[in-house]
Amino acid sequence: MQVQVLSRAPYHHITSVSGKFFEQVSINSGGDVNANAIMNSYVSAKQDITVSGKFGIIIGGEIKAEREISATIIGNMSEVKTNIFAGVEGNPMMELMQKEKDLEDAEKELQKLAGGLEKIEQLIEKTPSEDLNRKKITIIRSKINQEQVVKRLEKEREELTEQMARAHAAKITILKVVYPGTSVSVNGKNTKIKEETNSIEIVSKSGGIQMISLLSWR
Repeated sequence: MQVQVLSRAPYHHITSVSGKFFEQVSINSGGDVNANAIMNSYVSAKQDITVSGKFGIIIGGEIKAEREISATIIGNMSEVKTNIFAGVEGNPMMELMQKEKDLEDAEKELQKLAGGLEKIEQLIEKTPSEDLNRKKITIIRSKINQEQVVKRLEKEREELTEQMARAHAAKITILKVVYPGTSVSVNGKNTKIKEETNSIEIVSKSGGIQMISLLSWR
């Protein structure tokens, strides 16, 4: 879904968002965000945030994207506090490993319940009783609940894997200038801009932040 955001009202969990001028808004996008200017706003996107056009400027607030953030200008000469985050925080690989373990444990519990249900059905065939029927109903309910747990964990694992793929390409691109007062983070590696810097790409490399001049590419 593509929408135009032209007011200061909050927007949450929208697939994609585009607009000219965002000021003091809160946006949480499940896709991309495209704008001409973003000022003093909280903007989050699962994919890319691109600020371009006549202004192409980000000033103030907090901007987060799991893949790329691109703007012509970030910050201003007044050194307004501006926070830019690309990629993911924390340790997604450890989270994925834990998710895999949780899923394995949940699947084992589901198999255990399935085995218990099979056994009690065999007992009911041989010696039917109300007590066995009640136990069967209890196991069936537990099995249904456990199936939901497995499905949830499978979905969370898939989402985490997709997030890691997006974060692998995480970067911050400033086509013209970034000013002091701006803090940048790429996949949990942080730095503060201490001097006016022109035309750079910011990535996470070798455990730290690397700034690559775009001027050398021209």
